[in-house]
Amino acid sequence: MKMIGHKALITTLMVFVLAMCGCKGKTEAEETPEAEIQTEESVSGGEAHRNDFAGAWTDKNTGAMLDIWRSEDGVFHALACIKSSDTEVSYWSFTAPAEDGKLVYTDCERIDAVYGSNGQISETTVYERGIGSVEFSGDDLVWHDATDNAGDGLVFVYEGGY
Repeated sequence: MKMIGHKALITTLMVFVLAMCGCKGKTEAEETPEAEIQTEESVSGGEAHRNDFAGAWTDKNTGAMLDIWRSEDGVFHALACIKSSDTEVSYWSFTAPAEDGKLVYTDCERIDAVYGSNGQISETTVYERGIGSVEFSGDDLVWHDATDNAGDGLVFVYEGGY
């Protein structure tokens, strides 16, 4: 398996998340025929995600996204995405083991990206080694970002697993 650098991985993930549906913000919902709608039970086994951080999560009010996956060594990797305009998105990436029912991180990197009309992406690293945590509040996740309070007021709802 080819290893890529941390920054290259983040850039690749940012482009993927933005392209797939991440950080859309609030837009008018497209109608889905009822036959195509999958319930949480059919996607994830219902309560299967409870107390398992891995999956795609979306904030109830802003559309901010939090994608979490677990590596083979049990460490969780997360990418949070908050869109501030049609062309500006901030990304936070961090890793953390699960400890006492929460993810506590000390390696968060925040990157602000501007997507140009010509397809170019301009990135600015705002900080590295940010600290914070992610934990359950009922079935939802809350993000406590202690470096710049980016997660204040965000409540992430489970959208599905990987």
